Amino acid sequence: GDVYKRQDKVKFVAAIGVVLIHVFAFIDSAYNEPLIELQWPRAIFNYAVPLFFAITGYILSSRTNEYMLKYAGSVLRLFISISLFYYVVSLLMAGLEAWLYEEPVMDAVMVIFRSKSWRQFAQGTIGSYHLWYLWASFLGISCLYGLNKIINSPRILIVSVFALYLVSLYCLQNGLLTDILRYGGFPKALMYTSIGYYVGVQGDYWKYNWRVLIGWIFVYVVTFGFFYQGEYIELLFIPVIYLVITFFNRYKGQETVIAKLGDYSDQIYLLHALGINVYGLLLFVFPKLQIHSLPIRVVLITLFATVFSLLVYIPLNRFYLEPMQQWLK
Repeated sequence: GDVYKRQDKVKFVAAIGVVLIHVFAFIDSAYNEPLIELQWPRAIFNYAVPLFFAITGYILSSRTNEYMLKYAGSVLRLFISISLFYYVVSLLMAGLEAWLYEEPVMDAVMVIFRSKSWRQFAQGTIGSYHLWYLWASFLGISCLYGLNKIINSPRILIVSVFALYLVSLYCLQNGLLTDILRYGGFPKALMYTSIGYYVGVQGDYWKYNWRVLIGWIFVYVVTFGFFYQGEYIELLFIPVIYLVITFFNRYKGQETVIAKLGDYSDQIYLLHALGINVYGLLLFVFPKLQIHSLPIRVVLITLFATVFSLLVYIPLNRFYLEPMQQWLK
């Protein structure tokens, strides 16, 4: 209904934000260009994953607590399925890259095989680095379900979750539990999922004009981009996410092209990392694809990864993801 219409617009924009973050990281490593000058644009794109979490929480707020548990199970099944896919692909890609570079294929494959450990499992990155989002989301939703069972007040719940999030930021700031909390882990997922859930349950309306939202975004971007001071900078983003979700709770969206594109946001998120890797291989095979203009390079790789994701998802979902998730269920 209207909930999905107004949120899907944002999901699509958030998905593109995630792609851009990883495109910048790819350019940084593949082209050996430290992108210090792009610190502030990356600060803008960092809204993407917290917004995904918050939208999930907002949608779950209109469902029963038991549905929340079932939803967590579906996220876990997707995580297992796509992680196995990426794990097999990583072995194949390692072998292919070794063959292209005329290196021992089996040695390259065994390096990938031996590199997997409990750390990747705990982080949710055993298949691919970007899949931590699904693992964290599963844990966050499961924790929210448990907290709902024992805490009746939404305000007490959000305060409790915030306290846990503060502890996790302290740990990351001081190098504690980094194997588990890399990228923010489940405390980050729980924090932003709970924000969306809290707004949905409380029915908070847009209490501030757009200048407040723009002001908070400006403070976050400037602080992150030019005066980065560690993990606690994340705290500045909480009001931004809260204000965005309350805005969408107040104003119902219309069925637009961008809203329809939101249906593809999950597909883009799941497979864009593979698209970027394939682009990297194409660069090696076809050196003429090298582009010197940074803006054009960013746009081209982002478009390639996005279109690649949408094309590959159709057969992958039909012949692997759906059957695999049904079997796991």
